[in-house]
Amino acid sequence: MENTEDLKIVGKIVSTHGLKGEVRVYIITTQMEKRFAKGKELYIKTKEGNFIKAKIKSFKDDPSKSPLMTLEGFDTIDKIEMYNKCELYAPKLHDDDLIYLSDLIGMTIVDSKNNKIGIVSETRILVDRPYIIVNEQYIPFVMHIYIEEINDEENKLVLTELGMEIMKDAND
Repeated sequence: MENTEDLKIVGKIVSTHGLKGEVRVYIITTQMEKRFAKGKELYIKTKEGNFIKAKIKSFKDDPSKSPLMTLEGFDTIDKIEMYNKCELYAPKLHDDDLIYLSDLIGMTIVDSKNNKIGIVSETRILVDRPYIIVNEQYIPFVMHIYIEEINDEENKLVLTELGMEIMKDAND
């Protein structure tokens, strides 16, 4: 098995669909095509915190609803139902251009003058856009529009003027 520290959350099983082991999945990755292709391996994090390796048998994106997926060896509702509401993990992709939302949690948020604004408490994907949450305020995670820079060495994220406007509007 992969080292669990090298795994990244990529989705969550939200419900079963039918009797043949099909499930609806909430996607938490911008790399859906790479992560959810037929034959790709995922890890189901059980309610007890254990990881179970599974291979994707089929995946159907449904723009009007959550995508549908089946996993090899989970071909009945009885075999998959116990994993309803469980998170799905995959090995971290090694690409310097990728930003993992989970890596932003705990980063210090600053303005262009390096004044501390807050700390990223969580990240979410709503509809089709990721957000960082700072002081209970949702900031769209869009580089060079709301986010100026990410500095991994100093564990900080710099907001643009537009990003700062969102924070100011929240405090008014």
